[in-house]
Amino acid sequence: MYHGADDPRSAQRLFDTPAGFSPEATARVVLTRIRKLLDSYTPRMPVEYACLPDILAATLSDPSLERERLFALGWLSWLNDDRTAAEPLLAEAMRRAREENAIEALAESAYWCTRVRLLLGRAEALTEFESVLRTLGGSPRATAWFVDLLWRAGRVDRAEQVWKSVRGNRRVADCAEGPLLEARALLRRGERTPAERLLNEATPSSGVVWVERLLLLAWIAVSQKQHDKTRNLLRQAREGPYPARALQTWMATIEQRITGEPAATEDARRSSPALRNFLIGQQARCDGRTEEAIAAYRSALSSPAAQPFARYALACLGQDDLAAVLASQPGLFIAVRCRLRLVLERFRRREASPAEYLDALQQAAVTGYQDTATEHFQRIATALQQRQPDAASVRELAANPNTDTAARNNFRAALELAVRRLPAAAAREMLMEWSQRDDLEGELRAVVGRQLLRLLLLEGTNDEARAGVDRLLPAEGNLSPALQASSSAVRLWHAAQAIDEQSVPPQRWREEMRELRSHARWKGLAQSLLLQETARRGDVTAVIALLDEVDAWRSLRTPPRFVLRALESILAAHPSHPSWRRALSRWLPLWDLSALGPVGTTLATHAGLTAVRGDTAEPPPGVAPVSWFLHQASRALSRDDGKEALAFIRRALALDPDLAGIPQAGVVREAVTELERRVRAETLAAVAEPAGAPIALLPGVFADVVEALSALPDGAAIRDALTRGDLPAVRARLDELSEQPDLPPRLAHHLALLMQRAACACEERERTDNAEAYWRRSWLCWLRFFAASPDAGARRIVLDFLLDLHRHRINDLLARNAIDAARRLWNLVRELPACASRVAEALESDLSERIEHFREDLATEYLLTTREAMRFGAIPEGWRADYEKGLGSLRRLLSLDRDNPRLLAALIEICNDWFLDLYHLGDPAALREQVNRFTPFAMQLARRIDERPGDLPARAALADFWKFRGFLAADREQKAALYREALRFNPANNNVHDLLAELEPPH
Repeated sequence: MYHGADDPRSAQRLFDTPAGFSPEATARVVLTRIRKLLDSYTPRMPVEYACLPDILAATLSDPSLERERLFALGWLSWLNDDRTAAEPLLAEAMRRAREENAIEALAESAYWCTRVRLLLGRAEALTEFESVLRTLGGSPRATAWFVDLLWRAGRVDRAEQVWKSVRGNRRVADCAEGPLLEARALLRRGERTPAERLLNEATPSSGVVWVERLLLLAWIAVSQKQHDKTRNLLRQAREGPYPARALQTWMATIEQRITGEPAATEDARRSSPALRNFLIGQQARCDGRTEEAIAAYRSALSSPAAQPFARYALACLGQDDLAAVLASQPGLFIAVRCRLRLVLERFRRREASPAEYLDALQQAAVTGYQDTATEHFQRIATALQQRQPDAASVRELAANPNTDTAARNNFRAALELAVRRLPAAAAREMLMEWSQRDDLEGELRAVVGRQLLRLLLLEGTNDEARAGVDRLLPAEGNLSPALQASSSAVRLWHAAQAIDEQSVPPQRWREEMRELRSHARWKGLAQSLLLQETARRGDVTAVIALLDEVDAWRSLRTPPRFVLRALESILAAHPSHPSWRRALSRWLPLWDLSALGPVGTTLATHAGLTAVRGDTAEPPPGVAPVSWFLHQASRALSRDDGKEALAFIRRALALDPDLAGIPQAGVVREAVTELERRVRAETLAAVAEPAGAPIALLPGVFADVVEALSALPDGAAIRDALTRGDLPAVRARLDELSEQPDLPPRLAHHLALLMQRAACACEERERTDNAEAYWRRSWLCWLRFFAASPDAGARRIVLDFLLDLHRHRINDLLARNAIDAARRLWNLVRELPACASRVAEALESDLSERIEHFREDLATEYLLTTREAMRFGAIPEGWRADYEKGLGSLRRLLSLDRDNPRLLAALIEICNDWFLDLYHLGDPAALREQVNRFTPFAMQLARRIDERPGDLPARAALADFWKFRGFLAADREQKAALYREALRFNPANNNVHDLLAELEPPH
């Protein structure tokens, strides 16, 4: 029968509850419903979004439910197009999730909060999500969300780079967003057919992803002129949970494409909220209205799509830092320009070499970027690259009058070539020639004068050269700082010569040196010459007075050797002067004593700055031994050296057990026990440093370890060895204990940490063999501790932490090409499940799962590093990346994990990109060479793929590789066979279909 409009079956669903059903219980029902929309969506789920915020208005008593309520309210605000209200709610949910250490909740709330902030135009939103991502321990879905946010922020290049590195990770690819991210990458490359098939096969569990999947399918359908299908897909999308404003924009844009209207005019682009301000700034900048351009660019920073370009434009105008723009990873288009400008500025300041600047220019040219402003510096860099220039070309470079910036730069380049590349005689002749020029002013006069003075000092003086120096570097008058510095250098040189010739007019010479001390640059050298002259006269009091002027010596990195020799000589002649100890104890600590050599050690000993040994030192004559030993014990404690302090106190007690006449003698005797405890802790800490270097520790840091060791049957012997500081004996005993199967859990935990610390110390000192042995002992102790620990959650946290240490270490070793050390650590990790089975069988499965995750995360991290290095390597002309560098880096990890399909697929993808560049460059010989070179890797991946179904990215890569093999095959039948093999890997490869069709005989 037919029902009327007022039939109950057609009424809207409301969240009415029976009497006595509390508001909190109703809120729980609503939260469950929202969670189903997000994680278990069923198409056409009936939900009244408008009434849900009212039901969730009341605060919930349960903290986790309250966090979920705030998140739900924020998500509903986004759904209802109220972004301003959504942001604080999602931020509060994120804060609560962080406090509760709810990892999945933190990732989800951070994703939606960042997504809303991007819609609000917050430039820092993506950076904040990255900081949260680092704390999530490699969450697969958070990684997929990060790629999604990169797409939404307009960071397309980086989004593709990150996705290319992580899509082989099954845990990431199996997320609800995985098919959409892969489809976006395919669509950007114009591969609509595989993207459509992928989207049709996807069954997302999230309602939002379900809608976005339909929108992408609609976009593909409209590009294929399937208008009815497009409208049907849009109607389905309107039934899902998605903001109405966004759906209306999609519908309007697609309808515009269906009707065939122009995509956009220039005026329409200017009226676009995303690009309006940036385009206004560009026009103002072209018209020379700089202030207006800066204001427009600053307004464009609020748009995620325009922000990287606006920041770059502001940096070009001096309103932002190019290095900061480059660090934000703005994409290849902007990164190339930022890097070139940064290198240009460093080259202009002579901080970058000419080769580095020319290399940056070449990389920019490969990407199609050229700038006429760089041509002047390119000519200078090319000139400076000459290894053996001839004098005529150097003269020609400096021939133009120095009336503008370009001519002055050319003159500076010519001067650098003359003094660095030409023979000394030719350089002197050219400098004398330039010293006669009338267009040398200010800084150029100073530069030429200093170089002429340098040659004068190296080769000896002559009247003509001296006249040139006097003309360019006058000693008196109103001079610029550079000229004053050059004049002071001449005066210092003559003053030093006067000392050597023993022809010093004392009073006038000293006044001149004191005047030169007013120049900060020459203060230390003038003070050194004064001390040298004073020491020659044998005036001990004056020498000590000069040493007391500590500020005058601070400008020297180390005192000159002639100063040390002078001090040693006068100290030997007058060793009993009462002020030596005071003066030297203030003067010597200005520098590292080890850099002063044997003379510095002699001076330090005389000043009382060197430590004395508690077991061998003897008190000076006439000093009470007990008091002297106790004094030395207090000094040792001030140096945080408990072992020496204990030795001194024991020697004092051996002479006088009652410490007669010593105030607070009881305190001294009681301190012995505490010092013994401290010494045992220091010795135990030094065990963790294989080099035996002492470590300053707070009292009680290792008290529990010492107590656990003392409880062993031979605990007394271990305690005595610790007290004596017998490192070899303690280390040998700990090594034995770490291999015992019946260790108490408490001691196993302590030994695991000690061995881990020792392993890390060995790694810092590049002692990889020792590090491996200590890591093995540490893992044995950890496994025994885990076997006795019932807390599975804590065990997983520690395992992930330890495996993360190994992952970062292997990545670092591979980056430095330390393959053998990386292989030892890799083998250690792969052998852990077998070790765990011998300790406790229950650990084996858990550890095996963790190590598989370790393997996936290592591959992901390494691929990210490799692709980043490829983008900014030495890229030859015509290539899009440094393929040799990337493939060489990737083969290092493949040498450890030979059968990893992800790594093999990534290698083949890089090869395919390289082959395409070689094809476009028209270099068939190089293309054939590289295809033959990497065919064994492709065959290896093909065997792995045949053993297991699926793995679409690997199959697509193999299809392209076989396509290039077929392209290079000489025989027609062989070509066809290779093309058919390519289609077996990927039947949707339209390019291979076309190539195979061309081989078919005409009908």
